[in-house]
Amino acid sequence: APGPFLGPPSRLGKVVCVTLAQPGWIPSCLDAFMPNLSAAWRELDVEVHYSSVEKVDTRREIGGGSAACCLHRTPYDDAEQDAYRVNILANRKQRSMKRALRQFYGKRAAWKNVLSLGDGPFERQALQDLAFGHTAAAVRPGDDSATKMRAKTVKMLDSPDCAMLCEELHVLQAWLPAMTAIDGDFDFSLDSLEEGDLETPCAFLTPRQRAAAPRMLEAGI
Repeated sequence: APGPFLGPPSRLGKVVCVTLAQPGWIPSCLDAFMPNLSAAWRELDVEVHYSSVEKVDTRREIGGGSAACCLHRTPYDDAEQDAYRVNILANRKQRSMKRALRQFYGKRAAWKNVLSLGDGPFERQALQDLAFGHTAAAVRPGDDSATKMRAKTVKMLDSPDCAMLCEELHVLQAWLPAMTAIDGDFDFSLDSLEEGDLETPCAFLTPRQRAAAPRMLEAGI
């Protein structure tokens, strides 16, 4: 299923893989376990950006000292550690995304339309933070030429089995034209879908976005 899935998005735009894996892991894994996908990956020239090598500031203080020094840990300590980990990994992915966008759009052109698909919180937070900072930096007093970056994030299922993975790939493939065409941001999680929603055209859109795109919905995109 993943091999044919790469064709449609490659026709709609530039496909890039941003991963926290160690350098070289993606081609090695594809060659060993998914040779058909590996061939499609190379044919479509999918770039891989390894966020694991990105340099970010990991220094911080917790309550005046290291969390490892606490004699009695609490659920709040664990929650803080989890939030800190998500933030660090999101920052790594944000750096990789920024580099990929600069390569695609150029240093001076506006970033216009970016769609993130992933099963973790890191890429979701990374793109949203990146879009917020980019839009804020682009706006200048009296300058109406700045183009707002459309940040679109889709949270895929956690630990799906093979059948569930194939099903969500088929759904995303059907929704991709609408996802790329919608003029605005969206943040959608496949975990929030209820039974029957997978067959609903553009179930990821808000009611307001649906009202703004009637022709798209009538076409069954």
